[in-house]
Formats: sequence, C-alpha cells, structure tokens
Amino acid sequence: MARRQASRVAFALLAAASVVALSVYFFKPDASDKGTDKLLPHEAGPALPSAKMDNSGEAPKLVKNESAFNGLPTTLPSGSTGLPTIQNATNAKPPVFDAEVVFKQAAAKRDNGDLVTARNLMSDALAAGKLDSSDADSARTFVGQLNEKIILGTQKFPADPYNKVWKVESGHVLAKIAKRFDVTPEFLCRINGLSSPSKLRADSTIKVIQGPFHLVVSKSRFEADVYLGSAGGPGSMYVKTFRVGLGSDNSTPTGTWQVDLNKLVNPVYYPTHGGVIVAADDPKNPLGERWIPLKGVEGESVGKESYGIHGTIDPDSIGKNMSMGCIRLINEDVEQLYDLLVEEKSTVKVVD
Repeated sequence: MARRQASRVAFALLAAASVVALSVYFFKPDASDKGTDKLLPHEAGPALPSAKMDNSGEAPKLVKNESAFNGLPTTLPSGSTGLPTIQNATNAKPPVFDAEVVFKQAAAKRDNGDLVTARNLMSDALAAGKLDSSDADSARTFVGQLNEKIILGTQKFPADPYNKVWKVESGHVLAKIAKRFDVTPEFLCRINGLSSPSKLRADSTIKVIQGPFHLVVSKSRFEADVYLGSAGGPGSMYVKTFRVGLGSDNSTPTGTWQVDLNKLVNPVYYPTHGGVIVAADDPKNPLGERWIPLKGVEGESVGKESYGIHGTIDPDSIGKNMSMGCIRLINEDVEQLYDLLVEEKSTVKVVD
C-alpha cells in the first residue's frame, strides 16, 4: 500500500514538472519573432508613460513622468474618487454683455472716422434686444445720428452694405433705378442733391440705397422707428425715429400694415363719415401735405379700411391720442417719410 502511494506522489510531481517545462518552452520570447506582433499605427492604443526594467528580474515598474505631474497635488482630498471633474461645455455661461463697453467701442470708432463700424456695433446691440430702455434710447440716438450721413446723406459709404453706387448710362430713368433697389425716385433725389428726377445725367454716378424701408410704430412711446432689412429685431438696421400722433380711444389698430397704392401729395380730404370735402392746400385740410394709404395684412389691422399716415394742421396733437385712428406726423416729417416708404413693398407694424 505504501509503495502504491509513493508511486502516485512521484507521478504527480512528474506531471507538474512537465507542465512547467512546456510553459517555459512555448511562452519563452524568441528573438526571431521580435516585432512580428506589432500593432499597425491605426490599431495602437494611447501611449503609456515610460517603463524601466531593473536587474531583479521583476516585472517592469512604470516610472512617473515628472514634467507631466509638476504642480499637481500628491494627495487627493478626503472622500475624492480620484476621477477628474469634467465641465460640460454646453453648461458654460455665455459672455456677459456690457453695454458700457459697446458704447465706448462704438464712440472710439466714430471719433476715428470709421462711421460704418461704429454704427454697426451699436445697431447690432440694439437689434439683439440686449439693452434696457434707457440704453436702447441712447443707442437709437447714436445710430440715428450716424445714419443721417450714411443712409440719408449725400456722401457715399462703400463699406456700408446698404450703400450702392450706380453708373448712369444713356437712357436710364430714375424711376426704374429706384424700382430696382426698392426705394422711391424722390428718395434718390434727396440723397443725390437732385432737384427733380429729370436732372439725372448720363455718365454720372449716383448713390443708391438697397431698400425697402419699414416702419415700427410704438403706441406707448408715440414714436415711429424707420428700419432697413426688416421691421425691427435681428437682421434689421435702425435708421431714425419720428414722433407721431395716434387715434383717440385707442382707435389705431395694432398689427402689420402694407403701404398701399396711390400715395398722394397735397391730398384732398374726404371725411370718412360724410361731411364737407376739404380741397388740397386748404389751410383747414386735416391731412396736411401727404397721404400714405395702409392696407391691413396681419393682426387687428386685417379688414380695416381708410387708415393711413398723413400730416397735420395741429402740431400739438403729436404725442397724443387725438386722431380718428390714423397715424399723423408734423408736415416736415411726413414729407420725408413719404419719400422713404414704397408702395406694396414697405410695411408698417403697429405695436402697443
């Protein structure tokens, strides 16, 4: 029995030795195979810190790259998991808008003669709606003063996207040029110092503005803001403001109107509800010197008739609710607005 047990132990030891020998044989690195298992560049993983092999025969230990860890704490705060904290970029706060900085930048550009950049800086802030009411008023004043030269003046500003230069050739008519750019012939006369469209001369170059102009009327402010591009908001360029008078008993409908056909100079007054007709140029004509008809296209304005923009023989009514629902301006202002607004192109948005 003892001899049989000894044989079993010897057999077990022999088997174990065989396994060890086979393992060494099959897994021993072979110099002839060096480099045959290298990954292709696109298969390789991220580079690891460098390693050194010591003389003890132990597995290599990673050596810390000192330059990569300089300045980092050697111990973690209590309760820390050791994982880095990653801030989600979408949660990052946008830069704070500073109106004072924008005003200073715009003023500096203006003082250096770069009127277009100065105007654009302030106009962008105004269109973005980032200004409080006081700053917005200041911005409109700033932009309006510059646009009196850039848009409404006779000087050409090639850097302004709304400014264009047109070479007049034989046979060109001012009305056709105006139609091409969605403005009126009267407006082109104003910004080119022409007393009438007939004064246009071949081989001359004239200033043109890419229109049309639009109007936003604020009932609470009694003001009408003129814009290019769109009727206020992003993509618009504020031009100037006119003071207005509005309808008594809140009778000026809000909504969007379109400038209708048949604008009139020196209009005859036909009372809406009957009465005495007042001739053009009559001192008692309540329409003053201009009539700009409006057609309701959106909001409360839809379906409303006989509404328009006109002058007045009562300047004291400007800034008050005294009309029968129309929008009125002093005669000097309505004459300029008449030259800006284009039939079937310009819109008038009335807001509270």
